[in-house]
Amino acid sequence: MKNHDQNLIAMLEKARKTNFKLNPAKIRFKTREARIIGQDKINVDPAKVTVITKMPVPHNVAELQRFLGMVHYLFKSLPKLSDLTASLMRKEVTMQCDASESGIGAMLLQEGKTCILLV
Repeated sequence: MKNHDQNLIAMLEKARKTNFKLNPAKIRFKTREARIIGQDKINVDPAKVTVITKMPVPHNVAELQRFLGMVHYLFKSLPKLSDLTASLMRKEVTMQCDASESGIGAMLLQEGKTCILLV
């Protein structure tokens, strides 16, 4: 913990010296868990997933790109996600979503077949 504190102090000092602004409302010190997206482990913030499930159905290329951008941002370490979503830019896509108190799910369909299932 001492090494952690030293690193934290050094990082905060560097931020101050370079005039890097931090949002105090988003800073949590010495917590036991954090909502992160990492290379080895994925802990996606449920609030961000809710934003995706509440997005309107894409009706044009720009809206589809916005949706895919959100999906890629949150799930970027899923293997072959780019491969799975690449074909979406070439065919008509249907999106179906559902949510309950215990979970959420979304499905992208092309030509009536499921191409991506997020649960």
